[in-house]
Amino acid sequence: MMTAVFPGSDRLSDEQVVGRVLAGEPELYELIVRRYNRRLYRTIRSIVRNESDVEEIMQQAYVQAYEHLGQFEGRASFGAWLTRIGVYAAFAHARRSKR
Repeated sequence: MMTAVFPGSDRLSDEQVVGRVLAGEPELYELIVRRYNRRLYRTIRSIVRNESDVEEIMQQAYVQAYEHLGQFEGRASFGAWLTRIGVYAAFAHARRSKR
């Protein structure tokens, strides 16, 4: 599926994708979304029960990750870094909802 949109992209590591996005190929960020969408959904869904809120938080997490992509240092896997952003966004949403 990804190869039709981005030929050879299945051979790119997350770090290579991040590097290329930062170097001026922002369209490759879609690869990150495709690779981690299911994982991010399941993680956020375990924290937030409202389906529409889950979708909103996922979008927020992807935007935050994109905006801070230059801060990814590779100390943890990219998937862990992105998931952590999603978890923080989900908990922030849950706190706001309680008020």
